[in-house]
Amino acid sequence: MADHKYKSCLKSITRFGAIAVLLASGVALVSTRANAQQKAASGVDWKPVQEVFGFAGDMLPENVIRFNMPRKDLHVTVGGTEVKPGLALGAWAAFHRVGNNDAMIMGDLVLTDDEVTPVMKALQEGGVEVTALHNHLLGESPRILYIHMGGHGDPVKLAQAVKNAVALTKTPMPPGAGANESQELGFDVAAVNKIMGSQGKVRLVPSQLNWRSISAIAVPVHSARRWSASLSSRHLS
Repeated sequence: MADHKYKSCLKSITRFGAIAVLLASGVALVSTRANAQQKAASGVDWKPVQEVFGFAGDMLPENVIRFNMPRKDLHVTVGGTEVKPGLALGAWAAFHRVGNNDAMIMGDLVLTDDEVTPVMKALQEGGVEVTALHNHLLGESPRILYIHMGGHGDPVKLAQAVKNAVALTKTPMPPGAGANESQELGFDVAAVNKIMGSQGKVRLVPSQLNWRSISAIAVPVHSARRWSASLSSRHLS
C-alpha cells in the first residue's frame, strides 16, 4: 500500500515537473521574441540606412526614421521676400519597417527645373516611385518644383536610390547643423512661444511648431504655403 502511494506521488511529481519545464520553455520563448521585437523597435536596425545618408536622421514614433535635407543652397524669393529653407524648401525621406528587410518610404524632394528629369530617372531606376510632381509656391524665383516619392522594398536600396538622386542636385549632404530657429523659419519663434504661453518644439521639415499645452496642432505644409503665397499676392496688389 505504501509502495503504491509512493509510486503515485512520484508520477505526480514527474508530471508537474514536466509541466513546469514546458511553461519555463514557453516563457523563455516569449521572452526571446519580446527581446527581438524590442530590438527591432529600438532604432538600431536603421544603422545601415543612416550610413547610406551619412547622418543619423530623426527618430519618430512607431520606429519611423526621417532624413531631412533642406535646400540651403537655394536662394528663393516670392514677391521680393526670401523663402527660408526650413519653412518651404525642405526635402526629406522617411522610412517605416513593415517586414523583414522590407520598409515603406515616403518623402519630398525640392528641385529646380533642370534637376527634375535626372532626379526622376535616378529614383525610378532605384525602385522609388514618383507619386507627384507639382509646385508648392506661386510666383517664386527661381522656379521650384516638388517631387513626392513613395514605395517599399529593401530599405538600404531605397536609401541608396534617394541618395543617388539627391547627389544630382546641390543639396548639402549631410545637411549639417542649422541656424537658430528664428533664422530657419523667418519669424520670431520666441515671440510666438510667449503668445502661446509655453515653449514650442520646432520640427523644420516638414514645418511644424508644436506646443505641449495643446494636444495637437497640425497645419498642413501645403496649406501654409498657399496661405503664404496668397498673403504675398495680396501685399503686392
